[in-house]
Amino acid sequence: MRQAACYGIGQAAEHAPDVFAAYVEDALNALLAVASAPGHDSVDNACATDNAVGAIGRICIYLGDHSS
Repeated sequence: MRQAACYGIGQAAEHAPDVFAAYVEDALNALLAVASAPGHDSVDNACATDNAVGAIGRICIYLGDHSS
């Protein structure tokens, strides 16, 4: 579930940046929590961590001027 949610956040940032801009701070907090959670580097959590990091990257690329 976390994997899909992180992926969806990244897609929203990329494809609807004007709408998504209002949620940047909350999204970054959630993604950072996934990427830094205990066990984030375990086999079971690798895909969620990868998608969280990818979503953070998309936010930086597509909304870099909106993030605080």
